[in-house]
Amino acid sequence: MSETVSFILVFALITGMVGVVYVSGFSGLQDARDAERFTNAERAFDVMADNLADIHHEDAPSRATELKLAEAQLLLGQSHSVGVNIAGRDATDDPEKSHQPIVFRTGSGSELVYENGAVIRTDPGGGAVMLREPDLVYRVVGDERVLLVPMILTNPGGDRTNVGGSMTVLVRVEHASTERFLEATDTTATLSLDTTPERAPAWERYLEDELGRECELTGAAASTVTCSDIPADRIQVTATYLSVEFD
Repeated sequence: MSETVSFILVFALITGMVGVVYVSGFSGLQDARDAERFTNAERAFDVMADNLADIHHEDAPSRATELKLAEAQLLLGQSHSVGVNIAGRDATDDPEKSHQPIVFRTGSGSELVYENGAVIRTDPGGGAVMLREPDLVYRVVGDERVLLVPMILTNPGGDRTNVGGSMTVLVRVEHASTERFLEATDTTATLSLDTTPERAPAWERYLEDELGRECELTGAAASTVTCSDIPADRIQVTATYLSVEFD
């Protein structure tokens, strides 16, 4: 009888250990797959950002980037605005434009976002990191402080702007138009960028570093980054409109 009980106890112990190893091993495998999926998406977003920069800088008519979803979702996010207010000018002349960022979202809630020239990663824990910086420039050129603000505005170009599953998607982007606003001289500017509360801190860190001044988070849920009274001898603002569709 004691031998039978001992056998049952040993068998139960072995079975339990196998179960623990299986569960932990499966979880580790799933984590590895998620990490690989996101790494592949980061590479694809870097290529896509280069392609969109070709449209913005070189006036290329269109570009296409291939991206494998692998049980993820690709969509155009909610509309946000970016604006520049220049002191001494009529507010109606100041550019303020809207756009919908390109979002890659996994089941775990992590996101990879192309937004106004930048690529930002956010995780469910609340962390956000800017993987690729936009083309905003604030430099001393000769004796001038020059502020260049490029708005790269992605918006829907067709009906298919939200896809998911395991398919391979072609992100097609076409150059719709470009606006170049009149230059302003010897003045100050206020730059405001509306985004999500998750991505706002990454934008705040970048803009403070680039502009060399403090910015603040304002608006609903601290989702707008505002940088005020930026002194400049010359300010140039452009808006490049891009039509996005997923095939």
